[in-house]
Amino acid sequence: TGTYSGTWNVGTVASQMTATAQGTAPGLTAVSTTLVGAVGPNATPPPQIAANGVVHNSNPKTGGALAPGNVAAIYGAGLASQTASPGVLPLVTQFNGSEVIVGGSNAPFYFLSAGQVNVQIPNELAPNRQYQVVAIVNNALTAPQTIDLSPAVPGVSAFADGTLIAQHGDFQLVTAANPSRAGEVLVMYLAGMGATQTAVATGTPSPATQVVIAPTVTVDGQSSPVLYAGLTPGGIGLYQINFQVPASTKPGNVTVVVSQGGVTANQT
Repeated sequence: TGTYSGTWNVGTVASQMTATAQGTAPGLTAVSTTLVGAVGPNATPPPQIAANGVVHNSNPKTGGALAPGNVAAIYGAGLASQTASPGVLPLVTQFNGSEVIVGGSNAPFYFLSAGQVNVQIPNELAPNRQYQVVAIVNNALTAPQTIDLSPAVPGVSAFADGTLIAQHGDFQLVTAANPSRAGEVLVMYLAGMGATQTAVATGTPSPATQVVIAPTVTVDGQSSPVLYAGLTPGGIGLYQINFQVPASTKPGNVTVVVSQGGVTANQT
């Protein structure tokens, strides 16, 4: 028993058309049903999600998995009627006629534009499954795109050149002019670290709560002590790791690598 669905992309305008659905299963009599209707012209092009167009916002990989609570970017066409950041807390799931459904659950918006929308993958979805993503714009639906959901897919926030976005204890950025020091505790920010010890509803500001799957951090190939790994208080879908630069770290640019549950984040 159950409900089954399929998607049909309409190719042509037709004054009359017939759609036939057939169902078969071992031990049961085959059945079919017919729908008769018409296909009218579009006043505007329908919205579309690009193939493999749903990606990790901090660690984008074509066809890569996401995690519950992940900040995700959805690329396509006609996804919103205007460019906007709603700026409402909790995050809204409908804005100016746009809506995104992931596995039957509404995904709240961070940002919208015609070619890209940023949403939070619902925390309530179970990992180790596949889900379909559908965008709805002014009552027009996109064809669904399938995503894989894993327990954790860490993505580290970095500048365009791949440099880690890290902060000193006084919240100033770590830069070449204001570098970190051996033995210093720094903060980095991430997305996609998955479940936390305290469950947080999708789209709502989070408390300080640590992740269920503990990460590891290396700096210049050396193990780095992790003092805290969890949601950033007041953020939505934003995680942070407070880590200590090993005392023997050499001067200059060094590589920082985060791993969680056997998944390695983007190297910075």
